[in-house]
Amino acid sequence: MSLDDLRRRALTEPSAVAEELEAADIDGDPDRQYLLAELLSRSGRAERALDLIDEAERGFRFAGRLADAVRCDAGRTDVLGNLGRHDEAIRAAERLLRNVSSSDEFPTAVAAGAEANLGACLEDAGRYREALAHHDAAIALAADDDVLVALMQINRSNALNQLGRSVEALGTLTSAAAVLEENGLTDDLAIVAVNAGETAIQLGDLDAGLRWFATASELASPDSNEALVILVESAAALLMLGAAAEAAARCADALTRLADRPLGWIAGRAWFVLGAANAQQGDEPAAARAFEHAAQLFRDASNLPGLVRSLLELAALDRGRAVDAVQRVLSDVDESAWPVQATMAHLRLAEIVDDTDERRAHAERAVELADRTAIPYLRYRALHRLGAIRHASADAAGAVEVLGEAATIVERLRRTLGNDTLLRSLPNSTAAVFDDLAHVLVDLGRIDDAFAVADRARSRSLVDLERPTPTTTGDLAPLEADLDAIYDRQLGADQSLGIDDRRRLDEAARGLEAELDRRRFDVAIGADPTQIAAPTDEAMATDESSSTIVLSYLLRGDAVGLFTRCGDVVEFHPTIASVADVAADLEAFHAAGRRALALAVGTSGAAAMSTSTRSADARLERLGRLVPEPVWERIASPDVSDVIVVPNGLLHAVPFHAVRNGAAALVDHAAVTVSPSLSLRRRQRSRRPATSRTVLVGQVTDGLPGAEVELAAVARCHDDAVRLDGSAATRSAVESAVGGAAIVHVASHGIFRPGAPLQSGIQLADGWLTADRASQLQLDGALVVLSACDTARSVVHAGDEILGLQRGFFQGGASTIVMSLWPAHDRASSTLMTVFHEAVAAGAPPSHALRSAQLFVRDLHPHPWWWASFVASGAS
Repeated sequence: MSLDDLRRRALTEPSAVAEELEAADIDGDPDRQYLLAELLSRSGRAERALDLIDEAERGFRFAGRLADAVRCDAGRTDVLGNLGRHDEAIRAAERLLRNVSSSDEFPTAVAAGAEANLGACLEDAGRYREALAHHDAAIALAADDDVLVALMQINRSNALNQLGRSVEALGTLTSAAAVLEENGLTDDLAIVAVNAGETAIQLGDLDAGLRWFATASELASPDSNEALVILVESAAALLMLGAAAEAAARCADALTRLADRPLGWIAGRAWFVLGAANAQQGDEPAAARAFEHAAQLFRDASNLPGLVRSLLELAALDRGRAVDAVQRVLSDVDESAWPVQATMAHLRLAEIVDDTDERRAHAERAVELADRTAIPYLRYRALHRLGAIRHASADAAGAVEVLGEAATIVERLRRTLGNDTLLRSLPNSTAAVFDDLAHVLVDLGRIDDAFAVADRARSRSLVDLERPTPTTTGDLAPLEADLDAIYDRQLGADQSLGIDDRRRLDEAARGLEAELDRRRFDVAIGADPTQIAAPTDEAMATDESSSTIVLSYLLRGDAVGLFTRCGDVVEFHPTIASVADVAADLEAFHAAGRRALALAVGTSGAAAMSTSTRSADARLERLGRLVPEPVWERIASPDVSDVIVVPNGLLHAVPFHAVRNGAAALVDHAAVTVSPSLSLRRRQRSRRPATSRTVLVGQVTDGLPGAEVELAAVARCHDDAVRLDGSAATRSAVESAVGGAAIVHVASHGIFRPGAPLQSGIQLADGWLTADRASQLQLDGALVVLSACDTARSVVHAGDEILGLQRGFFQGGASTIVMSLWPAHDRASSTLMTVFHEAVAAGAPPSHALRSAQLFVRDLHPHPWWWASFVASGAS
């Protein structure tokens, strides 16, 4: 086969052509040797590629083909760069440029390529200003060739980014992408898309950056170097969004693939991002190991900027030597050439030096440098640090100014996202600024403003999205079906399962859940964005009646604080309880409940149950400290009919309606509604169902003997009830029936998955209605009643993003959800639901109907584990 034919085939069948050339006798054939070197370099066999380039150069010189011999240095620099041997690559690139420039034998395009080649090598070594000069020289030489200029803009954009000129970089990349697409150069277009993705993310356009990565993934070959770059850089972007676990998984995947592919520059970046992800997850030993790997690779590559960033992160983990280490790094950093590294160094010193004035000076310098970089996230971090220092220095007014600016940056970043998967991860890295701002405002006595800021940060993604971006695709259906089958077996229908069998099932479930979570990030990255409006202070809207009191909690370290609002008057009660005490009391209350269930199925008498009831009530009285005495007195007034509770953190697990002050529980005085945020509650109250139809869904099994009685009783309360139970209660039937319904009641088994809370679900005839699936329902303002175990349990992420069944149903459009905080007692729940629906049918709001039902059941079953499991959340 001719050399030209081989080169054409190599474009589409690189592996096959490489195998043929390796099997053939190509000694003395420098053209084929050089082609094989190119192919082996792409597949990670760099050392063999270098040997072949040396052989090819000798062959070209022996044949008198000096121009081709000179060109071998172009391939040599590429391979040496991939190996991270940047000093050698620079020497080869300089030699190539000298040889090309000193001879009239080479056309202008070759001279331009030599300039660009040297620019790329200098850039890999962190010599950005020198690199940019050579890139500009290359583009000037190639000005008449649009395609060549477009290709040269790829590396030039990297240097611009490192010098803080990201706006210019993105503009050139966008133009380059258009030229390459017009000329059908898809391989090169994939590289441009990667660079554009990194640049857009640096500029704070997170969704656009991730969509550039999605485009690059479609264009790049799965086993190419570009695919590895996409994997690592998308991990860095997700880490900025707070998705540390997914970022770590992607880096680990990349490093596994790099094990037999010596690409030092990608590996160094992968280790660095992995270290940052481990640090964000709190695993400092793993983070230190990863940063040490990154530092060594950057050191071997003579990549001083990469080495500096790695050393800065290591210094932050080694508190004993941190200050000296960072100061040494800062002395080596050229702030004008490396503004990102300089900003990080000043930030580190602002965190760790002892002197307050020195801390403040470093934070202020970090803000100045961050302004030059045009990287919003970096500026946010610098402003947040400066705000914390000003607050600690008793400069509350100055702290409010910079923290407010940092919060504004976060809100702008949010508006570049439009997918729930991404939106709910962002608070992991940004929620603290809102908490800090609220606390500073409290210290200034600006209670109304603090109340509004605290609410603005709560469950923000639920407020942002009226409908979620779809999180499932057909590709996920087999995984979901396998998971459904495991959940069915875990439920315990098969009594022959032993402890080991159940452990294996749980391990299999966790593996499938983790894989589903990873796949959803891929779906999210490629999704079209949803327009998100600027935040408003809806918490301050006073559309509640004068008979309503709002209790909104704010955690600060171990202290629990409380905002109360009645009408337009907001007050703040600091340090009403400790988080540690609340956690201990909650655990003791749950232990009392579990003992009560054991007593109920055993032979113990009434005396034992009475003792258990007193024990549980005692714990609820301790939890009653969450409502200060003056607030109890106000709630006990006959003028108050409703209490709205906005929990924070672990307080989402507190049964507020059951907490006590002496002989009386909160529910004795008023109807209680919980809500993730007042902003969300306002939106839910504006929703109206399209019909008055009631839909009843049930699974009647041996484990739920009261479900059939419950469904029949609820059906009698609603004349227009549509009943789906047994084999009729399929997912598709439920999805079709609930659209436009006013009430949706589900009685079945529930399962809560703390490791994968959005896979928590309710059993139907053909699978599980998980939180993810519930988010796709068209509920349109319905009252949803989840009469199953654990349906109110959630994992609470930063920013009070609640992850569990209630999130899915709220996203699906429910206005109010009645759900259980712990395993519901079958017979007591059946009675409670009957009384509840009788009251709803008579026109009572859900929270008032639930109060009536709870008081009724309490007279029959005084233990709170029986009557207090259900809560009303949302509009009520």
